[in-house]
Amino acid sequence: MTVHPNSLANLNPIKPGEVRNPEGAKPAHVQYWRYVCKYADMTEKQLKRIDPKKLKMVERSALDYVVKAAKGDLARSREFIERDIGKVPNSVAITGAEQGPLVITYEAISREDFEKETGK
Repeated sequence: MTVHPNSLANLNPIKPGEVRNPEGAKPAHVQYWRYVCKYADMTEKQLKRIDPKKLKMVERSALDYVVKAAKGDLARSREFIERDIGKVPNSVAITGAEQGPLVITYEAISREDFEKETGK
């Protein structure tokens, strides 16, 4: 696919610190998660009483999301939890006493002393 040079000339790269969406998330996206939270807070009996045909598409999609998560769809469950309480950090902090920096001291020993201590 070829791109017309004028199309490239109109591109404006984002500048450091520039905000291109100052109003935040689009209302439809926010509304979707409101419905997800609403349905996630219902009992199974309450969910069965809902007629999906009477729902707007965004509500139907949110209901489907919650039902699948409740049935064991781990990806949806994980996404919901991370959205609700935040993502679990993938790193582990190793610290010293009282959360201070970890201090490691190396001591050079002779081969003889090493063999005595380790039995090798």
